[in-house]
Amino acid sequence: MAVLSMLEIARLSGSDRDVGLINEVMTVAPELGVFNSKVIPGYRYETSIRTGLPTAAFSALNTGVVSSKSSFRKSAVECFALSSLITIDRRVAALSGSLITDLEMEEAGNVLRAAGITVGSQIFNGTNADTNGFTGIKAFTPVSATAGTSAIVSDAAGTTASTASSFYAVKMGPQDASLVFGGNGLFQIGAFRDELFAPASGSGSIDGRVAAFNSWVGLQLGNVYCAGRIYNLTEDSGKALSDAKIALLLRKFPTGYRPTHFFANRRDIYQLQLSRTVVNYATGATKLTGANELIAPWPTESFGIPIIETDSIGITDTIGT
Repeated sequence: MAVLSMLEIARLSGSDRDVGLINEVMTVAPELGVFNSKVIPGYRYETSIRTGLPTAAFSALNTGVVSSKSSFRKSAVECFALSSLITIDRRVAALSGSLITDLEMEEAGNVLRAAGITVGSQIFNGTNADTNGFTGIKAFTPVSATAGTSAIVSDAAGTTASTASSFYAVKMGPQDASLVFGGNGLFQIGAFRDELFAPASGSGSIDGRVAAFNSWVGLQLGNVYCAGRIYNLTEDSGKALSDAKIALLLRKFPTGYRPTHFFANRRDIYQLQLSRTVVNYATGATKLTGANELIAPWPTESFGIPIIETDSIGITDTIGT
């Protein structure tokens, strides 16, 4: 089954305005451009996840066979309300010389950017970013796995307090990792209407234009093999991101569950860049200094898997989390 991103679903819906606005969100929330997305009519659903297969074994003639069966666990995927109110003072349009419809579109785009940043942060940081939102991938890949979480983690062993970050490996797909949008919609902005609204500060009312932004967003992590994480990445010597550390994480994914995307912040990608050897074939030298200094290109992949650069992953994690 094809993997569709939020942007592609919007394109297929034929909504030109939404495509333009959502495309602007991609510059600040690249996760929304690559995460598999699905739209559901409701706001919640349950999945049955097979956790064990029946047994099969060779046996001698005239000996019995013990019956066996699959084992399952239930997992619920829930969408959470994401909202904003767009308000425009008519006097602002008059003073700026702009058409009020132009300001409406500009503010609509700004709200979508903010929503994209919020969802991007929630994907990784979960309730540490907003307690009213969905659980993120960091909580799904804890240092010590529990039932229903991923054990695919690797410790980079950095020790500098509150300067740690994580590198994420995710397998996208309808049965793997997906963003879920409830209520048969994506990011939805209602029609602007004339309305008196209360100012952000002070008292009284403002005559202007008002529209509501609403969305229902959740994160499906369909099985315990769809995400992994390198944690405790710091600037300590030998504790930075490298291809060797990525290879160690990849080794922990079972056959058939190879991740489709990596996600990292700019600091860790820079560390990966510095770790890569560059050879000057004219001189045979590596890492030349001065005017002839060589450096590897900015990393965009590792082992054929694209690396998505994002500011949604911070560099102030507590060591050991």
